[in-house]
Amino acid sequence: MARVDLKGRIFGRLTVVGLSTRNDFGRAFWICRCKCGNESTIMGGSLLAGKTQSCGCFKKERLTNFIHGMTYTPTHNSWRCMMDRCYNKNSNRFENYGGRGIIVCDRWKDFINFLNDMGERPKGKTLDRFPNVNGNYEPSNCRWATPFEQTINRRGMVLYEYNGRQIPMSHLCKEIGAYPSSFKSILKREGLDKAVEYYLNKYKSGKPQTK
Repeated sequence: MARVDLKGRIFGRLTVVGLSTRNDFGRAFWICRCKCGNESTIMGGSLLAGKTQSCGCFKKERLTNFIHGMTYTPTHNSWRCMMDRCYNKNSNRFENYGGRGIIVCDRWKDFINFLNDMGERPKGKTLDRFPNVNGNYEPSNCRWATPFEQTINRRGMVLYEYNGRQIPMSHLCKEIGAYPSSFKSILKREGLDKAVEYYLNKYKSGKPQTK
């Protein structure tokens, strides 16, 4: 009987990428890539019969959910996304995380440990690496952060001091009522203090601003 070509076919979470060199008693085995990023060698008959539809991650997720009952909660989603961007080469965010060498500490590869260390995710906050934005995911370098805290903690973010705070230019312009384009021009020409003073005086005088 001619072998059925499974390359490119999808079975559950698995995509067949090619035929394996493994051959047990004439049975064909196929190399499959799971949505979680893992690769497995699986017997063709098991795929066609629907017996195998993941690398094993689906079974592990169900078992984990049975233990802690938190699968699909915001906290578990943050943990899963953290693992995904560090270890799943198919993730569109892998290049900026795992691709740069950022890893998850061994302790946090177990969701229960992550939950015990970080607690449940507060409403309106997400997982943030702090104080080292280029560091790994570990208890000493992570927090639940607001969108604003996330913004000012981005790589390459330039911050300006205003009223005793370090804030990005976009937030500074919003506070003083300035257009970013003209503020940037005055900033480059006369410095931060002069640029802020110019817009504060303009705001107090009630004069309309120009781009």
